[in-house]
Formats: sequence, structure tokens, C-alpha cells
Amino acid sequence: ELMVYLGPAISQPHFEVGAEVLDAFLANDFLAKAPQQYVRRNIENCFIKKEAEHWQADIYGLAKIALHEQGVTQVFGAEYCTYADAQKFYSYRRDGQTGRMASLIWIS
Repeated sequence: ELMVYLGPAISQPHFEVGAEVLDAFLANDFLAKAPQQYVRRNIENCFIKKEAEHWQADIYGLAKIALHEQGVTQVFGAEYCTYADAQKFYSYRRDGQTGRMASLIWIS
């Protein structure tokens, strides 16, 4: 039984990407074992059109799709936005400066 915890990342309202990112996900075969129509619909649901050629991407949602297609059903986390929470996290997109984060997980 594999369990996955998705750590802090930028959330969909703050993660703007170009159409080439959506196209790359739709063309990628990392989800090849799933029915193509199912995969395409779920990937498209992870992108909200903001304006011409610009989309807001849900990277947590994309990760969950990829994990599910690999048989991982226990996925946790995905509740922290590094862009929105300036008190806890750095964000290059927000501040223009890079930083480092570490996540530690252990069983006791």
C-alpha cells in the first residue's frame, strides 16, 4: 500500500500557464493505460481558461490523476498554496526570489 502526501505548491488561481502547457499534458502518454477520452476530460478539467492562450493549471489535480492511473488511491495533502501564504512559504512567482523548502516524513 503506497500512500502519497502532496506538499505545498502553487494553487490553480495563481498558476497561470500558456496553451503549450495544456497541449503538452494532452499529448503526453504518461497516462497511456487509461482510456484516452477519460484522461483527456480529466486533464482538461485541471485547466481553467483565463484569457486567450492563458490557462490556470491545477497541478495538484494533475498529480492526483497521474497517481490514480498508476494505482495509487491514498493521496493526502494538497491543501497549501505557496503563492497565497506568504507567512509560511516563499514563491518565486509572487516575490521574484527563489528559496528552498524541505519536507520530512517518517513513521514512528
